[in-house]
Amino acid sequence: MARDALCGRLDHAAARELMTACARAFALGRAPLRPRPQINRRVLRAMRRLAEHAPDRPALGPLVAAEGLSRSRLSHLFHDAFGHPLRDYVTFLRVMSAVRALVEGVAPARAALAGGFHDQAHLARAIAATSPCSTCCSTTAPASTR
Repeated sequence: MARDALCGRLDHAAARELMTACARAFALGRAPLRPRPQINRRVLRAMRRLAEHAPDRPALGPLVAAEGLSRSRLSHLFHDAFGHPLRDYVTFLRVMSAVRALVEGVAPARAALAGGFHDQAHLARAIAATSPCSTCCSTTAPASTR
């Protein structure tokens, strides 16, 4: 499906399916299931600000200063709450921005740029990294038996 998106052959239903799969993959995470602490409000506000400015790749300095946190503390709070590094969330937001552009009929190269990626290959790697298969399946092929 990611290949179809990058070749411009993605219809609305397929784009929605891709966005849902990416969101589900992010929500599932790679961390083992464990009780999560209550999410700090400052983390939620920082997430909202990141979501508003994701394609622009906002600097974390002003964002965390507005919440009275250091970059390190925000990253730790985010990881404790969601089981993912903060950078994965930012990448996820950028992928969603690029997929939205693809759904709107933007050319794949321009969609990649709209998501803050350098080119289509960069976007393709990010989509592959956020796909459900990357979170639950091994990325290495099984050794052949001869």
